[in-house]
Amino acid sequence: AHNTSNVALALACVTALTERSRDEVIAAVADRAASFVPLPGRLTLVATHAHDGGTVRFVDDGLATAPLPTLAALAVFADEPVALIAGGYDRGVDYTGLSDALAARRPATTLVTMGDAGRRLAEATRERAPGVVQYRAATMGDAVAHALNALGGGGVVLLSPAAPSFDRYHDWEERSRDFAREVNRSLG
Repeated sequence: AHNTSNVALALACVTALTERSRDEVIAAVADRAASFVPLPGRLTLVATHAHDGGTVRFVDDGLATAPLPTLAALAVFADEPVALIAGGYDRGVDYTGLSDALAARRPATTLVTMGDAGRRLAEATRERAPGVVQYRAATMGDAVAHALNALGGGGVVLLSPAAPSFDRYHDWEERSRDFAREVNRSLG
């Protein structure tokens, strides 16, 4: 979802700005897209792990410090069970849209929250999506453990906080490093 819309925009721009044929533009953009590596902290695969007969992928989307990027990240994994680790510093943003998206997901979805923003997201989700299983985590290690345990037959543990990190970390990179460290620790 993130990258599909980006590729579509790139195609439209290049087609409008060049004299090359549409097929040439598509081939050039497809060639670039095939070698695309996302920014660190933007849907970065941290690890994969065989778990209870399935595979769990641990994905770092730590740059998602607002609800909209978290919604886009969830859309990438629309057909897979997700354990979402979210929360952090509370700026008072509206979590209604994110809670509604969690309610609308058909694969199993678990919400693991941290920080004051996580507390508010949990409250909004309880009201709007009572079927979403929730856990509260005091540390990133607790969050990773809850998320992994929630995904019995495989799925995605997704760090996509929908909030800044300043309540606990210096910046998003420190939070992402903590996530990767705790993932590696939990996988031993």
